[in-house]
Amino acid sequence: MRNNIIKQCTSVLFAGFCLTACGQTHQHKQQADTLCNGIQNNQSLVIHQGWVRAPQKGQKITAAYFTICNQTGDQDRLLSITTAKAAAAELHETKTLEEDRVSMQRVDDLTIPPKAGIALKPGGYHIMLIDLESDVASSDTLTLNLTFENAGPISTKLPLKKSSEEHAH
Repeated sequence: MRNNIIKQCTSVLFAGFCLTACGQTHQHKQQADTLCNGIQNNQSLVIHQGWVRAPQKGQKITAAYFTICNQTGDQDRLLSITTAKAAAAELHETKTLEEDRVSMQRVDDLTIPPKAGIALKPGGYHIMLIDLESDVASSDTLTLNLTFENAGPISTKLPLKKSSEEHAH
């Protein structure tokens, strides 16, 4: 009898896990589809709504944000990021942990699902720009060179925004 109860509980827990996982996947897909509504472009991948947090004078680190829209029927992966204005550009993910603690981790690559999009935004995925050149703080734009597994290299010029402009975005 005890084994039957354990089997039933395991089945219920597994079913609950599957429903939760499917719901999250569906929610992510809906959210991703909304990100790229109205994008009309002949490119396989489109980078839009991008911006870089303007660093304070003397600050050597900042972050870049944008949306990647995959218009193909195949998934793609963001493999690397470079810029002439920083010694390093890394893909990071911010996660909220228990007790409202926040953790930021480097991520090796980012998969962009077919016919969907991924938003790099504060509090989620983002590009960390490390050891910035001194003239970045006085610039209006910054160019990022993104390399994708299938689409290959894509360059995008992003505007720098001060903290007050971020909230209007």
